[in-house]
Amino acid sequence: MGERRSFTREEWAAIEAEAAAEMAADLQLLANKLTARLLEKMRAEACGHHLYIPAAPKYDEDAVLASFNGRNADEVCRGHGISKATFYRILKRRQPGS
Repeated sequence: MGERRSFTREEWAAIEAEAAAEMAADLQLLANKLTARLLEKMRAEACGHHLYIPAAPKYDEDAVLASFNGRNADEVCRGHGISKATFYRILKRRQPGS
């Protein structure tokens, strides 16, 4: 049987860092493959048509509504960096019956 070896904290840290880097590289490769496959499928579905995929909003609708007290629309818009039109669109979308 082989001899047991103990590692210093620095050696363990280096081993963990190397393993983490390898895992990150593997995950990036997998993400790239999945992205390519997804794009391939989307192109096949679109049959040559242009696709528009909107960006995710840069604001949290729940936070916007939570900071609204019924009379502070201007303050809420400034605080969340949104236009009044966006604010009222959120408000309308979240109203019961909409």
